Amino acid sequence: MRFSVVISVYHNDKPKFVTRALDSITKEQSIKPDEVVLVVDGPIPQKLRKLIINISQSTPGLYNIIWLPENKGLGNALRVGVDNAKYDVVARMDSDDVAVPSRFEKQINYLNSHPYCDVVGGQITEFIGEESNIIGKRTVVCDSTNIYIYRPKISMSFQSYDSNVKKINCNFRWQLSGLAL
Repeated sequence: MRFSVVISVYHNDKPKFVTRALDSITKEQSIKPDEVVLVVDGPIPQKLRKLIINISQSTPGLYNIIWLPENKGLGNALRVGVDNAKYDVVARMDSDDVAVPSRFEKQINYLNSHPYCDVVGGQITEFIGEESNIIGKRTVVCDSTNIYIYRPKISMSFQSYDSNVKKINCNFRWQLSGLAL
């Protein structure tokens, strides 16, 4: 299954974190993306601009860089990214996220073996600065009963994307179970 990853950067992003996020999805994954759509949301500092140009030139054909003339916010940048993705399956990353090396493998395998499933996710371990400085973990529900119980909260988290994301059908069929990264 071919897939794209959409990631947005803006003027406050730190090059160190952007580099780490991109490395975690392009170099360290057991299944690598076929495309990375990197949306630059408005003007950015020269150091970040150089980083993006260098990374995209070092891996020709992998990156689709979209330069937006002004910052219009993360929601808009993600919409632009998804609209410009080549593939129907789209993963999402923040510019300061670090994906575990098996993230895409587990998610793609789950989607392949559960064709009724429209959305997958994972657990989140939060850190500040260094990855070893863990400050918390967000564990999301993974079984259909609990997803149904927490549906209002889940629906709210996707509500802002409903009108913007065209390629993703956010229709929970209450059969999302057992996928925990």
